Order: sequence, then structure tokens, then C-alpha cells
Amino acid sequence: MNFIKAFSFSTVITIALFFAYAAEASVWGTETITYSYSETAETQNGNLVTADEAVWRLMETGIANFEGPVVVINQKGSRSGIAYFDGQSISVTLLSGEPDLSEGFRTSLLMADQELRRIILTDGTTRRVLDPDASLDFPANALVEIIITRDRRYAIDLSRGLRIAVSPPVRQ
Repeated sequence: MNFIKAFSFSTVITIALFFAYAAEASVWGTETITYSYSETAETQNGNLVTADEAVWRLMETGIANFEGPVVVINQKGSRSGIAYFDGQSISVTLLSGEPDLSEGFRTSLLMADQELRRIILTDGTTRRVLDPDASLDFPANALVEIIITRDRRYAIDLSRGLRIAVSPPVRQ
């Protein structure tokens, strides 16, 4: 424990960013993606129905009843994608409707600082969390993927499907 205390916060971040940039996987940097976000969605008869009235067939059976926020990542013109909700990622196929697609940047969470209300991402940015009610209690035992919206005003946590208001990148 004393070994860890000897490192300053900036040293830990520098080391983590070094390893993040050294990795070749896209989750360690930034990847431009197309997605649809729905604050309210629900499962009905093995399908996922989003607020924009798009109906997605869930490619896994036995999904329990769900109501809540959902993110579906897919490309324009494609009828298949991955839905993120309730801590799950499930392949989906568009059955009907036109999803409201947006562009964003996919990255990963490096660290969440509850006290200072900021998140540090593997794309090298630090952002203040502007929503005072937003929980920064992310799972510690899993990679948390984040979408930064094109306008850079929100971070969408794919593990929970929650959209959090954030600042533009801040200087350390």
C-alpha cells in the first residue's frame, strides 16, 4: 500500500495513458461510431422497442422484461447492431421503424473521481461531470465503454445505458 501512495495522481494517470496508447484495440483510443440512444425502451415479445418506435429483434432468447435506457450501435443502412442495456450487450436486427441515428466517439473509462466529479477517459481527455445527481459508481471489475456525443456535451455509459452531462475536455 505504501508503494501505491508514493505515486502521485498524475504519475498514475501518465502510466495508465501510456499503456492505453500502446494497446492497439480501438477501445483504448477513440472510434467514431453511429448509434441511437433511447431514454425509454422496453422488451415486448422478444423484441426491443425504443422511443423512436424502432423495433429490434433480440438475437438471444430468455431476456427478462426490461424498461429503461438503451443504446444501439449500428451503421446507417445496416439492419443489424448491438444493443446495450441493463448491463448486457445483445445482437439485434431491425424489424421496423427508422432509428434516430447520431454520431459519436467510442472510448473507455480509465478512472472516475467521485470527489472531484470528473471522469478520465482512455482517449486522453478528462471531463467534469455536470449533472450533480449522476452516479460515478462504475463497475470496478469490467471495462466500461463510453460514447462521447458528437457535440461533446454528453457521455453515454454503455454498461448502464445512462447519458451523463459532461464538460468539454478540461486541462489537468
